Amino acid sequence: MSALSVKAAMFTPSPAPLQESSKNVVITFDATESGVAGLQGLSTDLYAHIGVYTNLSPDKWAYTSTWGDNAEKYKLKRTASNQYQISLGDLRTYFGITNANEHISKICIIARNSAGSVQTADQFIDVYPEGLYVSLTASPSNTTITKATSFTFTASSTQAATLKIYVDDKEVKSASNATSLTYTQNFSTPGVQNNVKAVATNSNGTKEATLPVLYVKSSESGTYPGGVPKQGAVKNADGSVTFCIAAPGKSSVIIVGSWDNYEALASNTMKYQDYNGFRYFWITVKGLDNSTYYPYYYLVDGQYKVSDPYAHLVLDHLSDKWLEDDVFADRPAYPYSQFDDTMLAVYKGDMHDTYKWKVNNFELKNKDALVIYELLIRDFTGTSEKADGTIRLAIDKIPYLYELGVSAVELMPVMEFDGNNSWGYNTNSYMALDKAYGSPDDLKEFVDKCHEKGIAVILDIVFNHTPGLHPWYAMYDAGKSPFYNATCPHDYGVYEDIKQEYGLVEQHWVDVLTHWLTNYKVDGFRFDLVKGLGDTNSYGGNTEKYNQSRIDRMKRLHAAILKVNPNAIHINENLAGVDEEIQMGNDGQYQWNNQNGNAISYVKQNGADLRYFNSKECSRPVCSTVDYAQSHDEQWVASQATVSTSNKMKRMSSIAAQLLMSPGPKMMWQFDELGYDRVLGSSNRTDPKYMPPTGWYTSNDRAALKQNYSELNWLRRANPEMFAKDVTPVYNGFGNNTGVRSIRLTKGSKEIIAFINPGTANATVSATSTSLNANNCQLISASRGYNGTLNGAGTSVSVTVPAHSFVVYATKAVSGVEDVVTDEIGGNDYRVYSSNGEIIIEGEYTNVAVYNMAGVMMPSLHVAPGLYIVNVDGQATKVLVK
Repeated sequence: MSALSVKAAMFTPSPAPLQESSKNVVITFDATESGVAGLQGLSTDLYAHIGVYTNLSPDKWAYTSTWGDNAEKYKLKRTASNQYQISLGDLRTYFGITNANEHISKICIIARNSAGSVQTADQFIDVYPEGLYVSLTASPSNTTITKATSFTFTASSTQAATLKIYVDDKEVKSASNATSLTYTQNFSTPGVQNNVKAVATNSNGTKEATLPVLYVKSSESGTYPGGVPKQGAVKNADGSVTFCIAAPGKSSVIIVGSWDNYEALASNTMKYQDYNGFRYFWITVKGLDNSTYYPYYYLVDGQYKVSDPYAHLVLDHLSDKWLEDDVFADRPAYPYSQFDDTMLAVYKGDMHDTYKWKVNNFELKNKDALVIYELLIRDFTGTSEKADGTIRLAIDKIPYLYELGVSAVELMPVMEFDGNNSWGYNTNSYMALDKAYGSPDDLKEFVDKCHEKGIAVILDIVFNHTPGLHPWYAMYDAGKSPFYNATCPHDYGVYEDIKQEYGLVEQHWVDVLTHWLTNYKVDGFRFDLVKGLGDTNSYGGNTEKYNQSRIDRMKRLHAAILKVNPNAIHINENLAGVDEEIQMGNDGQYQWNNQNGNAISYVKQNGADLRYFNSKECSRPVCSTVDYAQSHDEQWVASQATVSTSNKMKRMSSIAAQLLMSPGPKMMWQFDELGYDRVLGSSNRTDPKYMPPTGWYTSNDRAALKQNYSELNWLRRANPEMFAKDVTPVYNGFGNNTGVRSIRLTKGSKEIIAFINPGTANATVSATSTSLNANNCQLISASRGYNGTLNGAGTSVSVTVPAHSFVVYATKAVSGVEDVVTDEIGGNDYRVYSSNGEIIIEGEYTNVAVYNMAGVMMPSLHVAPGLYIVNVDGQATKVLVK
């Protein structure tokens, strides 16, 4: 026998049940069942985005219309208020299926407006094989009830048959030689589940379909084990698991798990405990295997199906079907054959126990000298203009990041977000890694391998809003959730704005931060849109004004981070007033310092005061900002240049020098080192990006820029004390002008001076000095084409710098460019340096390999001038050969 059940839905087919051979097929759309206000009450026609599942494409849309195609064949014609129809006729003809061995299993359909800006979620209509089948529908459609309800059930068969309807195995109605049978009954007993079954029998066999009717009862009071509710899934000493969710204002929650074949059972009604003014629901489940994935959801008040906000992995009914199989090979499958309308949480007892960490005690040091590389997993390793970058591919790029000399990477949000193609700022589950990027172990390996190279990992996270799929929003009627503001109180509202002062919210933030710091060993966070993290009543109609509630909240979150990892880094994208950022800076938090406008002015050969790459020059506490020329939010600086590529790359290298030669942490945006110069338009701002072609890495001009970044980054990494709070840079010639300029950093016998020529002709750049002179100097880095020398002694030095270019010299006491920094390469007892065009290795070793910055192995230790990676017995260091 075959068991099928169908509830009345927003899309209903005629005839029903639907088969591939059905004639004159019509689908009716009821907008009132869609839950999409923008599709209701309209006087215009709508359109269908439509395709099929087949036996050859069982979980991916096939024969699909193009999004936005408003051809007549895709029109949902308005037939009455909120009622629309589309005529398909013969299914195989409509979809153009010609392969005799391919058969339709489902019609996949979305209703949308003509602009494609408002739509339903994906919906699916079963198409049954040929032969006898029966369906069972109920009116009203929701058979999970919270009050006495009368239902009319309709059994429909594909062939004339004897039809019978049963309630709890008792026959209540029958008809002979029929294709339809209806029956009405009232259900009025709380806590009881009744199973309604339709059976069709003829000479071709017997088929049946079942619908459960569950009258949800209120949860009973009960104290959470130990007395203090702990949200999420908690593994107990006896192997059982206690599940808990906070659901204020709710009276009943049922856990619906894969271990019960996703049946909503009265026996799985959770107990509740009111604790500190909030209601928590909990239940202990026995018999779960520690290494098995168990998807589940919560049925709240018999009406709302939601995931678990504390889930460490979730399944997305809207997006998982589009994931490539090899991105997360052993991921649990969404149960599309049973339902396709609910976000699912996933429990796996050993999810964080199986990865074997190689670096267990990484410590983020010298935060003031950090060079942070911001990257979007989707694009950093992806194919041009395709959303296919993954963590696994990013792992392969760690040697590249190491060679570039960055000391931290900042990942744009990797938490579960809506869809599979996103910047990640539409987070719907804060503790779950998005499966489009890979598996939890992939991210752990990425962090581990970064730590092996001395690179910290920072997560970008957005706490001010969520989309509607988040459980906090989904378990309430629109505008009624106590977790959210019905109206956004600040000027930067997107999605659903979270009520930050609500007690459960900040506790969740603390738990989220703790989770990533402990289970993934990340080294800190960048908080997006901190201006949106004030209390609801704190704005007074002015988002930009000083806001004490924002300050206090970020201090509490900072304290929570440091409680787990005293060396972790806390970065705010606040971009607020000086008084507010001074308080945050004095607390040890770093603030984003956006100098994109100044950088663009500089690359355009206009006046630009790039002293502002220094927090002190911005009237903030010393070394309290993360300074940058561009981030994911801004236009690529190089795209705004009007000079030749060669001069453009030189100007970009000069910007890099002015950025990296100022104290305090700095940030690069992915591909800064290549002078990425594709224009970022309003229409493609968040789209998958054009990827740098291979030629960019070998282009003399772009490769020179990349080498400049590497040289300057390694200078900071090897000499962190030169970029710390107690070093005051001396700026000369800066201001909103185009004149020559210099930056001097001095500490004891160490001195570094950057000479910059923004002009269009060669120019002599002079600077005062205390230790640097023509006899005590080494060339650290210079724009392509520089072949001069440093002149001067005493307190004044000068150098002739080509147009658009920079040069950085340092005293010989400055290390890390020519000399090994032993704590960077494991403390081995050998020394690597250069002399007269040759790489010298002093000490005992077995194997050595030398690579240029393009990754090409050199045939000997006699090499041309440039920066090289020297690998001695498996340990790598950088050497500059002059």
